[in-house]
Amino acid sequence: MKVFFTASQRGKKYFGEYYKRIFNHLVKLGYQHTDDMIIKIDSKDFYQQLEEKGYEKHKWLFHNFVKQVKIADIVVFELSLHSLSIGFMIEKALEIGKPVVILYVEENLPYFLAGITDERLHLIEYDTNNLETKLEETMKIARSNVDTRFNFFVSRDMLNYLNEVSNKLEITKSTYIRNLINEHRKKFTNQSNAS
Repeated sequence: MKVFFTASQRGKKYFGEYYKRIFNHLVKLGYQHTDDMIIKIDSKDFYQQLEEKGYEKHKWLFHNFVKQVKIADIVVFELSLHSLSIGFMIEKALEIGKPVVILYVEENLPYFLAGITDERLHLIEYDTNNLETKLEETMKIARSNVDTRFNFFVSRDMLNYLNEVSNKLEITKSTYIRNLINEHRKKFTNQSNAS
């Protein structure tokens, strides 16, 4: 399976060793990285390139990020240093429909993200002793969130209702439909067991 891992470039100064451990453990678990920029490029060089190349580099960075998310099966972020850019990337990955794993060192909870209710979002606290264990456990769960595409047709009226209810519940249409199927499955299983 393919994984896209990134984190705050500014955070390398404080959490760079964790970034390397996460990157390397994902390889050990059998994942193929779609990008290694967070590990390979020094923070100073990263920001210098952005400054020197200006708008074109910013544009490339955004499009490259979207590309990496689209080709990855799972997206992993280390977010011990809070970052608006990483927050935007997380929202974009969820919008695209990818399972998202967010790791943070204890006592660095990204409070705003803790308020997101999405079955594909996995917010995990770790410390220096349990990082690899927590990552491995969470990746197993995230793998179960990798979607299999299934297209079907609905009437305009049904689509309008799906749009309305998903907006009201602040979830995707797919999540709403999955929830309906899961509720029905539980009800059907309970009825079958009662018989």
